[in-house]
Amino acid sequence: MAKLYRHNLDKLVRSLNKASDRLGPFTEDALTQLSKKILMKVQKNMSGRILRRRTGKLFNSWDFRVTSSGKNKIVATIGSLKGNVPYSEIHDKGGKTGRGRKVTIPARRYYTRVFDEDIKDLDKIIAKNLKKIFK
Repeated sequence: MAKLYRHNLDKLVRSLNKASDRLGPFTEDALTQLSKKILMKVQKNMSGRILRRRTGKLFNSWDFRVTSSGKNKIVATIGSLKGNVPYSEIHDKGGKTGRGRKVTIPARRYYTRVFDEDIKDLDKIIAKNLKKIFK
C-alpha cells in the first residue's frame, strides 16, 4: 500500500489555538497565509530548482487545507493531498527503493527545507494580523 505523506503543522497550530475566541478568525487567516506561501515555495522547488518536473503528477498533488472544527481548533495540512503519490516522501528524504531496494535516491529536501525556513515567518504573519485587531 502506498503511503500518503502529509506534513501537519501540529506544534504551530497548538500554540496558535491558545489564542482567545476573538483571535480565531485571525489565527485561521495567519495559517492560510503561511500555508499559501509554503505551497508556492514547494511548487517552485518542484519546477526545476530542486526536482525536475516530468509528468506534473507530484506537482499537481500538492495542496493545503485550513479547517476550523470546534470553538478553538484550527488545523492546517499541507502536502500531497490531491492524489496518492507514493514517491513524494522518497524524493524529499532519500533512501533505497525499487525491487530489492537496489536503487538509492538522494535526499532532495524539496519540501522539508521550505517548512524549516518558513515557520520562522509565522511571527511576522501573526503580528500583522494582531495589528488588524487593535486598530
